[in-house]
Amino acid sequence: MDKALLQTIDHIDWYGKVALIRADFNVPLADGQVQDTTRIERALPTIEAILQKGGTVSILTHLGRPKGIEPAYSVQPVADCLSALLHKPVEVLSDFDPEHTKTPNTIYLYENTRFFPGETRNDPELAERMAACCDVWVMDAFATAHRAHASTMGALSYAKEACAGILFAEELTAISRLFDAPGKPILAVVGGAKVSGKIDLLTSLLEWCDVIAVVGAMANTFLYAKGQEVGRSLYEPEQVELARSIMQQAMEKGVVIYLPQDYIVATESGDKSLQKGVAEIHPTDSIYDVGPQTLMALNTLATHSQTLIWNGPLGWFENPLYSHGSYAFAKSVAASSSYSIVGGGDTIRVLTESTGLSGVSYVSTGGGAFLALLAHRTLPIVEALSIGVAQHV
Repeated sequence: MDKALLQTIDHIDWYGKVALIRADFNVPLADGQVQDTTRIERALPTIEAILQKGGTVSILTHLGRPKGIEPAYSVQPVADCLSALLHKPVEVLSDFDPEHTKTPNTIYLYENTRFFPGETRNDPELAERMAACCDVWVMDAFATAHRAHASTMGALSYAKEACAGILFAEELTAISRLFDAPGKPILAVVGGAKVSGKIDLLTSLLEWCDVIAVVGAMANTFLYAKGQEVGRSLYEPEQVELARSIMQQAMEKGVVIYLPQDYIVATESGDKSLQKGVAEIHPTDSIYDVGPQTLMALNTLATHSQTLIWNGPLGWFENPLYSHGSYAFAKSVAASSSYSIVGGGDTIRVLTESTGLSGVSYVSTGGGAFLALLAHRTLPIVEALSIGVAQHV
């Protein structure tokens, strides 16, 4: 991934041109109000830079997962929030009309892209209609960068000119640092529920990490692969052989696979939560969080790492009985002097609620895109935004 080849907004003469920014304003709503403005705020530098350079701004975003047009998923609350942040009027457009007059005095926000049939299947007709509404298409939604939708790869392929926004370029720079002579040792902490969703990531991490700590329900599959009892805990029987293969590859490459040493479990009756060592797990137990010995070990690993990657909670963090491990580890990450990068919605939520984001070197806006970029070191949309490719005319 060569950042120097990325076509950015700095390569464009914006005067008199209309930008169509693919942003990520998929924000939580309640009672018609935006509950968390973080994603909108992180897009402001791109919007403001284009306006300052004489351009006009229009924006695309999805919001939730509506099935067709559902008023509850309208982007109007996002428009109201964006207007308040920019101190400019924001007009919501219900269709892609290239004849609609646009001026720099107003921001134009198209209605939820998922209201339009063909968005998620990358319908070429829809993509062409989107691209026809701008002079320059701007990719600034890193969180959607792994998806080939009409508003992402589709619109890019029809745009007269295309480039990356400030946030998108910032994401690539931060993640590229993990590959470009990172400080060692490198610790990757990978959690979540399923091994099957992170096969490519784990395979990639084996090539350049020193320690991979597998936590969350994912760890249960690895423990089972080692012959350990996991009781009634969630695990993936069909991925047991893969887990064995990953551990074997790690041993051959000199990479340490760290698995939890102890757990907080729920007993069969469900009325008790107990700390148990791995060898003490009973067939009727359910593993829901890591125990104090594991937290101590993870804290030591974080303290001695020079580069730290974290994706995925350590347990059932939504339940207060089993949230301690995730929140305690978040404090270890924030206190670490390593170059730390965190990605994934649940992971960011844990970090935000425990310590805030200030102690982490970089917080990625992407979940799936973050994992895909770590796994493959590039993405098709990044290649398409390279200089010489992104300039279609």
